[in-house]
Amino acid sequence: MTIYLPPLILSVILTASTISVYGLFLPLQTLVLIILFCSVSFAALIFTDRHRLAGTLLMMIFIVLSFAGVRLLSRAGMQTSGMYFWQWVLTSGDEAGTDIYFITALLLGASVFFSITVYYFDIVLYRISFLTLVSLMPCILYAKVMADINNLYLILIAGGSILLHISRKQQEKEINERINRPVFSFRSAKFRFPASVVFFILFVLLICALIPKKAEAKYYDRFEDIFLGGDTSSEVSGDFSDLSDFSGNADNFDGTGNRRLYSLFGDSYTYTKSQNFDLYDFDNNRWYYDKASLSETVTAAEWKRSHQKLSISDLRKAIRAASVYSPELIKKYGLEKIVETPDLDDGIRSLFVRSENFGAVYYLSAPRSIGVVPSGTDSEYDATESGMFLRQHGKHPDTFTYRLEYYDQSTAVPAWLSLGASDYDDRTAAEMLNELATVLGKAGRQEKDTVLAFLSQQQAAIDYDKKIEDNTSKISKRIQNLSKEITVGLDSDYQKAYAITEYFRSGEFKYDLSFIAEDKSPEYFLFESKTGSCSQFATAFTLLARSAGLTVRYTEGYLPEMTSRQGYYTISERDSHAYPEVYLSNTGWVVFEPTIGGTAGSLFNDDHSLADLLSQFSIDYGLAALISILAAFIAFVIVLIRLLIPLLAEGIFRLRLMYAKPEKAVLMAYPRLQKKYSPALTPRELCTLYENKGVDISVITDNFEILTWSDHKDIKASTSQIFKAYRSK
Repeated sequence: MTIYLPPLILSVILTASTISVYGLFLPLQTLVLIILFCSVSFAALIFTDRHRLAGTLLMMIFIVLSFAGVRLLSRAGMQTSGMYFWQWVLTSGDEAGTDIYFITALLLGASVFFSITVYYFDIVLYRISFLTLVSLMPCILYAKVMADINNLYLILIAGGSILLHISRKQQEKEINERINRPVFSFRSAKFRFPASVVFFILFVLLICALIPKKAEAKYYDRFEDIFLGGDTSSEVSGDFSDLSDFSGNADNFDGTGNRRLYSLFGDSYTYTKSQNFDLYDFDNNRWYYDKASLSETVTAAEWKRSHQKLSISDLRKAIRAASVYSPELIKKYGLEKIVETPDLDDGIRSLFVRSENFGAVYYLSAPRSIGVVPSGTDSEYDATESGMFLRQHGKHPDTFTYRLEYYDQSTAVPAWLSLGASDYDDRTAAEMLNELATVLGKAGRQEKDTVLAFLSQQQAAIDYDKKIEDNTSKISKRIQNLSKEITVGLDSDYQKAYAITEYFRSGEFKYDLSFIAEDKSPEYFLFESKTGSCSQFATAFTLLARSAGLTVRYTEGYLPEMTSRQGYYTISERDSHAYPEVYLSNTGWVVFEPTIGGTAGSLFNDDHSLADLLSQFSIDYGLAALISILAAFIAFVIVLIRLLIPLLAEGIFRLRLMYAKPEKAVLMAYPRLQKKYSPALTPRELCTLYENKGVDISVITDNFEILTWSDHKDIKASTSQIFKAYRSK
């Protein structure tokens, strides 16, 4: 029975490693259950191996019961966690917590699966390469759903595999006697083991490419950094280096590009913007920017001087200061709640941005940007009213670092809006800010500068609406009517923008990059397909919001990818994103996320079938293709080596044989001829065997007998005769 212990141990290790992906530790009772399930599985397999008919029936019943158990537990887990089992498995268990039903379902399924596969490829049909691939599966789960692979489990998996391979040699005789199988030669496995290691690594990387991970896995990312430079493409297209005349479409947001564009370092996570678009081309269904506004720029110093005063916290302090001098003003505009609330924190945040081997004419910006601080002496850039930072002298260097400064909006803005600070139309907000500035100016308070900065921003938003007024009037009646239905009964811009966002989350809309619409108009997206990319969601939101009287602009930029390292983010081509920015009075430009799957929404659609779930994972085609080509090349080299090495070895042997002394030549040639058949044959039997094939090797066999058993060691043949007889084989 000792032959079953190593594969049982490996099955337990693989199951425990898989379960550990979905929990911080394995309690003793979980480990006991794993051992129990694996032991029961092995008992059923041993019975099947010894009693073929009854065992096969038992195994079928066992597998059906196991599958039913997994299904029952997964359904119970769905009720408690609110997500589907496969969704939980593929997207990291921590999204559902350590759900006991899901954990048990995975434990049952994994123990049965690993027990059957390890047993088959060890006991029934020994295949070291297949055992290697089976041992790989927990590593794949680690790479896809966790930030780091737990080294302890890597050691356990490797140790269990080595134990199985070592014990295999010792148990070989017992296995062969039990199942009457030809002797397995470990000599033939000398080449298989290193080959399986190579394909093990390639298979890991290929799976990682085909099923993109949620978070970065250090070993996989290290491979990208060392061998691929963080990307799989040779150059960056102009879309990423220059400003575009028109907005992108679904092709720009296909999620397949793996090339890293930026590395970011900081203490916060934010949308990053490259370009704004103002006017919608209804004939071609795309956005373009107002070139007149692009030419109306200010210097970096002027931008920072005005926008560093746009702190919500400072505006609240200004309102509180004004309440001392003019309580009636506070009462007139209903600002009591703002005066009474504690301080809001929207402190300045910094994000260091480093471009990766390409230069752009723009700097990345963020919502509520204060400005950028380029490295070195390169500080010459202009800023547009919409917050685009443009380098004055063409593209910045290929590898360039700058610091992006902006006000945090993650907590302060929601708290500010909940106080009703933006529940004013443009005219009323402008009047209120004017009166606040007057009161604070008469009192000689420096908070007046903050109020004037917000008033200037308010006036700029009003001017922006006038610029796009003609374009807004072209929005179809059908979209305008839908906008009225969504925002009916709502007064503030914030409430309307929020209602439109929620409309896209009603369950009818679906985010699908592979969907190709027969009609690219926003009407078709809103009323027919309800399926598309972020550009279509952002376009539809912007047109609906403008129909509702909101000040909105269409933005293209990036959503940085969070990594396992604290404060470190990356931007790749696949992180390109389109989203709207809405101007809210007394607040500024705020990002709203209508795209299903954006940071404010759910990652998955309402249809959670496995096929639909898998279809939402973008595939890193570049990396997958590179690894596949690499695997094919290595396979070709291995086959070539397998063919060439024997030929090369035979050539070297013949060369040595040709120049050896006759006695040495006989002792070299005879074992070589004998090895082809059986070491048990006598020289006479070997000679007869070759004669039956029309080959005369008697000069070798006769002289071998002389050298071996005769008292006279003088052979009667030359080296050339021996060589000729050997070559004739």
